[in-house]
Amino acid sequence: MNVFLCILLCLLLSNCKSFMTHSFRQIPPITKSSSKILLRVEGRDYGGGGAHSEPDSVEKLAKSVERIFSLRGRYPKTDTTLPENMRTKSGAPDYQHLWNITVWDRHIQRRRYFKHFAYLPTSRILRRVAPILGVLLPWTLGAICLSRKWISIPLPTSAATLPMTTVSMFSTFIALLLTLRTNQSISRLLEGRLAWGRCVLLTRDTSQLLSTYIYPLNTQNALKAARHLSIFGWLLKCRMRDEPDSDIITSMLNPLDAKYVSRQRKHPVALITRIRQVVALEAKRGNLNPGSHRSLEANLLELNRIYGMCERLRGSPVPPMYSRHTSRLLMFWLFSLPLSLNSTPISAPINILLVMVAGFVTLGLDEISMQLEQPFRLMPMQQLAGAVMLDVADAFVERPPGLEDEEGEGEEREEPRYWKD
Repeated sequence: MNVFLCILLCLLLSNCKSFMTHSFRQIPPITKSSSKILLRVEGRDYGGGGAHSEPDSVEKLAKSVERIFSLRGRYPKTDTTLPENMRTKSGAPDYQHLWNITVWDRHIQRRRYFKHFAYLPTSRILRRVAPILGVLLPWTLGAICLSRKWISIPLPTSAATLPMTTVSMFSTFIALLLTLRTNQSISRLLEGRLAWGRCVLLTRDTSQLLSTYIYPLNTQNALKAARHLSIFGWLLKCRMRDEPDSDIITSMLNPLDAKYVSRQRKHPVALITRIRQVVALEAKRGNLNPGSHRSLEANLLELNRIYGMCERLRGSPVPPMYSRHTSRLLMFWLFSLPLSLNSTPISAPINILLVMVAGFVTLGLDEISMQLEQPFRLMPMQQLAGAVMLDVADAFVERPPGLEDEEGEGEEREEPRYWKD
């Protein structure tokens, strides 16, 4: 019996030794390289380039901001995603820039009427409607020649004339349709601009909350959230204009976060999700009081709403049936106009001039409404996205001086390089 117990004890000891050896082989010893992996998992690996082996800092955040500006530029003239037909060639003030007092003074000067008329050959609207005017012009010439018997065609002269009541009858409908369509397009542009203005405000407020409540207690998580928040405007712009954003993501985020954001369907939403994860963790650890926690969650919810609003404006235009009906009625009216003018005693050159001017005015209004209907091809999103990133970076790089009971705050730094043009 004793021999049997000894054999059983030896078997148990050998099994325990084998189990312990196998188990400890699954956990490598904590070396210098493995500690880097742990830092990366904890979200502290934001080197801004290279091996990404050191904890993040505001200096590295500032360098990341500089890198993105070097890639994308600051001003609309560097924005290659701006459509060609939206670019002003005359140098006149346009909607693709954020205005200052100097631009406003240029815009309201009294000689603007002469300048606008002088810029007519380079007008974007004229370039857009020129093909239709090119079709309308020979039609007008043919109607005039036929009505005045300048060409011999076996048709009665009355075939080239219409009573003026025909044009007058449809003029009211044309004016009403163009007015309603223009108002709808302007309201869409206003809604898109308000959404982006709200985005700038919310990102600024959120970054200040993160800098005030989380940064003093957990620097790495605060900077993690700041990096995601700073590129929200850029990624929203890329989403609205269908442009690539991989250079922005990899320049600002570490490889782990960049991989997560890049593989999501909606990159701006992934940024909000990551920030919300940081906020939830800090609230769980007790680093956020209920008031600041509610404020941060409310801001993130509003950013989600702004993204949804932009998606709705991009994906849901004014009903195309309205645009098609307006175009048909407009073409019928324009091609009836020279025939109606033939019934009046005006000269042929005046007839041609009136038809061309009427075509430019009415077709121009329709073209303007078509361009305003797509607000994200017209808005200064390049500067707005840059403003979002600047405000977020300033909240961390340019922290306010410390109060009496605070230590380590209010360090004097050199002016950030990303402030310079």
